[in-house]
Amino acid sequence: MCLGIPAQVVAIVDADAGLALAETAGVRRQINIALLAADGGDPSALIGEWVLLHVALPWR
Repeated sequence: MCLGIPAQVVAIVDADAGLALAETAGVRRQINIALLAADGGDPSALIGEWVLLHVALPWR
């Protein structure tokens, strides 16, 4: 089973590597934004935007 959890982009960690920091319910985690910034635009424009994080749950 997989879940999509909404998270807000709060910072760009490494623009060249396509890494950002996103927050959900006070929990921050590093995410990959390479596909979002693939158009060559400024990655800092993503700060404040909401994204869906893919969370895969292990099979039981």
